[in-house]
Amino acid sequence: MSDPILVVGGAGFIGSHVARQLQRTESKLYVLDNLQGGYWQTAAKLGLLEENRLIVGDVRDRQSIDNAMNFIATRERSAPESVLHFAARIEVAESTQYPNLYFETNTYGTQNLLASMAKFGVENLVFSSTAATYGNPSSTDGRLTEESPTRPINPYGESKLMAELAIQSAVNDGSIRSAVALRYFNASGCSRDGALGEMHQPETHLIPRAIMPLLDHPTYQKFTVFGSDFETPDGTCVRDYIHVEDLAKAHQLALIQAKEEPGWRVYNLGSGRGYSNKEVVEQVYDVLGADVRTIGYGDRRDGDPAILIADPARAVSELGWSPQYSLTDIVTDAVNFLDIYQQHKWQAWVDPKDVAGIAQDRLTALENHQVVARLQQFVER
Repeated sequence: MSDPILVVGGAGFIGSHVARQLQRTESKLYVLDNLQGGYWQTAAKLGLLEENRLIVGDVRDRQSIDNAMNFIATRERSAPESVLHFAARIEVAESTQYPNLYFETNTYGTQNLLASMAKFGVENLVFSSTAATYGNPSSTDGRLTEESPTRPINPYGESKLMAELAIQSAVNDGSIRSAVALRYFNASGCSRDGALGEMHQPETHLIPRAIMPLLDHPTYQKFTVFGSDFETPDGTCVRDYIHVEDLAKAHQLALIQAKEEPGWRVYNLGSGRGYSNKEVVEQVYDVLGADVRTIGYGDRRDGDPAILIADPARAVSELGWSPQYSLTDIVTDAVNFLDIYQQHKWQAWVDPKDVAGIAQDRLTALENHQVVARLQQFVER
């Protein structure tokens, strides 16, 4: 019998793909999510509603984490053995406007989770981190190893780095046994079968934002590339794009390692190749066969480095991981996912008014069945 696993933020974009990957081998998987960045529709697709494995709670509320742990321990007669932590604010530009929100969620929320893990004897943690912890690369080619200096240039990266430091301290003082931080670069794409995908509200990520106007999204009619004067070959930012299903596999491998080996480890997850924003948009046009290929440019966003490219050699060597999907695969899968929702007139991801306030409630885990019952009413709508 497998031990319980808790995926914090498991109804969001990356967390849901990882949860789905883990469901193939883990029979006691639970998700804790505040349903602000995550969606109840995603939880439904993962089968969490009918199985009563979705727990509505917020990492900023220590009591809601303790309640989730207690709910699982009561139901399974064992607290979770491991946690995978995805719950976070993730927008660079927003973090420069509302830095306290990012420290409250990403840093303080992680500290709450660590305290609850220690209280309930949860041993292992896999942490969703980011390349934003590095800031501007010191190397001329923009490549980053795990030994590169961590000098974040925005509150998002700062808040995630502080969370990493808190986790490392928890390992060092014995509060938890093992932790792996996965610093991803640009997570993108959607599940290969189109069941899960990227749909933030509002959407700010490059690939879906470039696709949506071409699919006549009612809200996103225009698209702008931020900055055309960076010190790069075509003047636009260069980023390393990694398919979300490659990320999901990496998390599975990291969890295996965390269970088997104590200590603190950090890995970069990326393809090792950079693409400029202009190249990515042109790839979108190619996949969609767009006739009009004009790219609009705007001002730079605060806090955007010019180049971020992963050196994933350590993950390849120590985790046995390597990315399988190309930028063409990433864009094609994103188009397929968004096209499904375009055919449904973009209504499938609009939260019903009846559900809108649930994420704000400070509900206990023992009351969770009532939340699930309310959400279940809308699964077929």
